[in-house]
Amino acid sequence: MEFSRLLRAVPFPLPFAAASLIGLVGCDESTPDPEAFDPRGTSAELYGEWDVNALVPNADVCSRAGIDAVEVVFSSADDAEQFTSPEFRFPCATGYFDSAGPMLRAGALGYRWRALAGEEVVLESRRYSATVVDGEELVLMPVDFVRRIGVQIDLTLTWATGVGFGSCAEAFVDTMNWELRRETSTGALVAASNGDLACAGSVSIPDLPTGILEAGDYVVVVHGDASDGAAWGTECSVVVFESGAVEATCAVSSTP
Repeated sequence: MEFSRLLRAVPFPLPFAAASLIGLVGCDESTPDPEAFDPRGTSAELYGEWDVNALVPNADVCSRAGIDAVEVVFSSADDAEQFTSPEFRFPCATGYFDSAGPMLRAGALGYRWRALAGEEVVLESRRYSATVVDGEELVLMPVDFVRRIGVQIDLTLTWATGVGFGSCAEAFVDTMNWELRRETSTGALVAASNGDLACAGSVSIPDLPTGILEAGDYVVVVHGDASDGAAWGTECSVVVFESGAVEATCAVSSTP
């Protein structure tokens, strides 16, 4: 992952949760423990960025992954103590955080990234070590949160016209249907169209739970028919990986 988002010129404001913290400070009558680990200070700025399922986050990407926010959990150099607060929790869809001002104290520390669904921690990165230097920005190790709770398969279809492959109209295909099967055309049925559909140049098989659609090899069996009795058919191989979009192109041949 490159730090492409470092080039963004507009300062990013502290997240809404920080405003809630500011409003509560005056009501907190407890006395902080002066010996407790706290990475906050005025020595260095903070920058971090994250991806979700190998994609730059936006509202749709985060929603499909079921991630609402990400946070940074800091720890002491010996990893004996941990610290986080609303200042270090950010909306998933922003994709990055730039403090645009000092918010850390100098010294050695560790940190982990976490992805949250509501208040539930659903993913956590390994622990990284860092040294905060007075007057310098701490750039956190970027992370890709891989969490696919739904898998979308998008197929682009072309149909045999007799002289090549083209659209449904060019091939005179009226209706179509499809099946998604594991590994071979006779493998376990995973999903199927609900009867015949109007012929189309694409098939979208949406939001199959990862508990059903495991990473591996699949076959989409496609059939097409015309009112004059002509028929088409093909088997299109699809490979589902651990992360990333699933796309394939299928040329549907005519059948005897």
